[in-house]
Amino acid sequence: MSKPPLEFTAQAPGYAGRFAAMASPCEVLVHSDDAKLAKAICEAVSQETWRIEAAFSRYSQGNQIHRINTAKGKPIEVNEELAGLLNFADTCWQLSDGAFDISSGVLRRVWLFDGGDQLPEDRAVNALLPLIGWDKINWNGSSIRLPTGMEIDLGGLGKEYAVDRAARLASQMSDDPVLINCGGDLRANRAPWGAQAWRV
Repeated sequence: MSKPPLEFTAQAPGYAGRFAAMASPCEVLVHSDDAKLAKAICEAVSQETWRIEAAFSRYSQGNQIHRINTAKGKPIEVNEELAGLLNFADTCWQLSDGAFDISSGVLRRVWLFDGGDQLPEDRAVNALLPLIGWDKINWNGSSIRLPTGMEIDLGGLGKEYAVDRAARLASQMSDDPVLINCGGDLRANRAPWGAQAWRV
């Protein structure tokens, strides 16, 4: 399925690129008077964001996350980029005393984020709790093995990772101020020229 195109427009004091990724509206603001460069930055940011979404979304068929979640208890070797994300997820799990847990995505089966106010019944939630727990997962730094029925979901850090990667990429392309917004996760490389802060 193809992505909708990047929308690139002039927006004082520079340019804006808008696109959709990770079920969110995304925006790149470039404070520059060079339209060609600003467009190249916006295109690079959108392409990197889409790459990360395809590589790590639980909704993408055939990526590493899909292979891990459908491995039925078998270990799966991961590449260096995913290993870094899993190590970071492990650190977040430890620092939060288990409150941040990338195995908790299975709760979406009963916890519907559909705009309604219907809460799942306790028994439905309790039935899924045995399938949650990073400490139940075998992760050795290069391969991961999930007990059958468990899943991982990087939705809690995917947009943040995309914003950080895209901001680094934009800074490599230009010294111009850039702000990247992926569904409310923000990163700016510096304040706009002649201003103390971005107005968001």
